[in-house]
Amino acid sequence: MMLGLAVARGTFAATKVDLVCLAVATLGLAAWLATDEPVVGLLLFLGADACGAIPTLRHVFIDPAHEDATGWALLASAGAAAVISVEPHQCAWSWTAFGHWGGAVYVALVNLTILACIVVVQRLARPATAA
Repeated sequence: MMLGLAVARGTFAATKVDLVCLAVATLGLAAWLATDEPVVGLLLFLGADACGAIPTLRHVFIDPAHEDATGWALLASAGAAAVISVEPHQCAWSWTAFGHWGGAVYVALVNLTILACIVVVQRLARPATAA
């Protein structure tokens, strides 16, 4: 949807990094659809999503003013809420349990990483004030 809006509004300018990440994410999603193993599918999906996060992080460093910290904070909070909602008996360190908590932890961490980068880069980009 976002790609369609960007193309329709004329703001889509793909770089080599964007295209490579899009290709890897597409392959990951195709592999996810082809697997019958739920946890392997989750790992493939998370890998595909991580490839999609790379251009976002790149954009944060190139143009931090165009990223909204509030939106990313809400997404990180949703991930944290999802982690908290995992039942205690599903929090084991095992392959099967990863299927219960892995996605939630990933969502919390990837959005928290993007948020932290936005905050740090925006603070570094501010002009120094005279004391």
